[in-house]
Amino acid sequence: PQSLRATWFRGQGIPRTAGGLECGVIWDLGSHLVDIGLWSTGWNDVDRVFGYQSTIGGHGGNTGLAGWHGDESLDDALRGVSSDSEGLVATFGGGEVLDLSVSWAANTPFDSTRFLLMGTAGTLYLDTVFGFTPDRQQKSYNGLMYSSEKKGWEQVAAHVAEPNEYRDQWGHFLGNMHTPSVNRELDVVAVGVGITEEASKSMTSGRAHVSN
Repeated sequence: PQSLRATWFRGQGIPRTAGGLECGVIWDLGSHLVDIGLWSTGWNDVDRVFGYQSTIGGHGGNTGLAGWHGDESLDDALRGVSSDSEGLVATFGGGEVLDLSVSWAANTPFDSTRFLLMGTAGTLYLDTVFGFTPDRQQKSYNGLMYSSEKKGWEQVAAHVAEPNEYRDQWGHFLGNMHTPSVNRELDVVAVGVGITEEASKSMTSGRAHVSN
């Protein structure tokens, strides 16, 4: 694989805990996508990391309820939050690119998690949803799709409605393709934490950070 684009958009996903709000959405949601990206590709030779942030909600008019905040509106839940939408781009020694975006307050019709993994033999596209959300049961997702230059998109695994989380959910889809997982748990976690930390620093400095 040469390129992985991942997104996790939640419409009412602002955490209620002070720790969750303080750490930010890149740690709350983005760290899981980084972990799964490294776990499934085997990339570990990080070159540069650039992080970015923006605020989509909290500008007034967001009167919808903020999920875990009870009767509190999205605007009220986002007071004091520096950003509700963040992302990062990480490049690796072999030219590989990890590009991800996450949001607590995306203006989307329903929550979604998507992976687009492109390589020399074809492309994998995962359309599902992570986390605790009623959309898992109520919405229709495409599951895992595969395409190569010789054929169009083919569904190889349906969406999982049961609450399997993160690696387990991704592993379910890869298992349907008989693809072995990368079993380097500590290395994956260490590199993933480093990437997320460098992205957070980059949001403050405004420039890309070079991996040590």
